[in-house]
Formats: sequence, structure tokens, C-alpha cells
Amino acid sequence: ALPAPAPMAARAADERFEVVALQTDIDAQFSVPGAVSLAADSEARSFTLERLNWPATVVAQVQPAQAPQAFVMATIKRPEGFFPPGALHLLREGQFVGRGAWQLGSETEQRLFFGPEDRIRVRVEPEQREGSEAGFIGSRRVATLKRAWVLENLGAKALPVQLVEAAPFPQHQDIEVSTRFEPQPAETRWRGLDGITLWRATLAPKQSLRLQADYRISVPKEMMVGGMP
Repeated sequence: ALPAPAPMAARAADERFEVVALQTDIDAQFSVPGAVSLAADSEARSFTLERLNWPATVVAQVQPAQAPQAFVMATIKRPEGFFPPGALHLLREGQFVGRGAWQLGSETEQRLFFGPEDRIRVRVEPEQREGSEAGFIGSRRVATLKRAWVLENLGAKALPVQLVEAAPFPQHQDIEVSTRFEPQPAETRWRGLDGITLWRATLAPKQSLRLQADYRISVPKEMMVGGMP
């Protein structure tokens, strides 16, 4: 899918013409190969200027804090050249699945979601929180937090999946957080973000995978911390 073409003045129908390509910092105009015939009426017309193919990495991504559902995500590396921002129409296997926005900015890649991936079943286990008077150690208060998820491939072929977890992250020097993951994640600062953990795996047909994250949070006894058990 490509951004909508830049507006272009059209001459009378059946008249052959050439448009010189021009690119600036704020817009782009494109040359039109061959000839285009436009009806001599007041109706708006559109036509394809060019079709480009870029390689993409496609995975089923799960963000259990938002929804117990996998979504198809395609990641495209920043293409060479200038591409103005615009609206995207997203199609999956020829079917329209939604709209997006083409807005590269300073990003090195574009990430697009192509709707739910129903071949991946996601089960979120109940979160376990422990913290009480028994959790006091010296002058500090200690709490534990356990999260777990199960991903299962219901499809007939192997599927790449990834799960994104927003882990507790200390934003004060007196707060201590220790973690234990099973299995070990691929990244603990995904996309350079503190506390964002990422697991990657390829699930064979009918294969399931359980992921677990255990957190131990220690704070001064007198400190009030949101989310502490």
C-alpha cells in the first residue's frame, strides 16, 4: 500500500503529456509513464503512478496488557527516497483490513498492523501479587508480582510470534526491582524503551509456549508507590 499520490494538474482527455519529476523538502511530484486518458467531466479521477514492492518482516505480535489477542504486524525498513506522509489502505490476502498512516519522520522503519491473527491462541494466566506485613524486611517493604502467558499455534504451518511485556521499572533511586524470566527474552529494552521486554519464537503447528515473568519490588517502608500489593 502506498500513500495517496500528490495532486497533479491534468490536461484534456486523450492528450499526451509528460510531467517532469520534481522533489522538494515539502512535496513530491512524479512523472507519469505513457499516456493517461481522463474523461471530460467534473468527476474526480485517480490513477496509479507507480507500484513498489518492499521486503517486510511479518510476525504475530501479542501485547497482553492491551488484549489477549495476536495481531499481524509487518515491519518495513525505511525505503530510500522521499515519500510524503499520507493515508494507507491495508489489505491482507486481497481483503481490506483497515487504514493506517504513512509517516516515517525520523524512524528507521515503519510498523503496520494488519488485523487479528486468529491462528494464534493467547491465554493470560491470572496475575499473582503478594505483599503484606510479612513482606517487611528491615526498613523496606517487599512485594512480588508474577505474570504468565501461553501462546498456541492453531494453524497448519509454523508461525513467528513475539510477545511484548511492560515490566515494572523503577523511576526513583530508592526503588529496587529484580526480575526473573522463563525463558529468557530476546530483548529487555525493546526499541530502546526501559522496562519493555520482548520474547521471540517460531511456533510449529499445534505447538504451545508458556512465558513467565517474576518481579520482586523493594521500596522504603514509608514510601507510597502506586501498584504495590
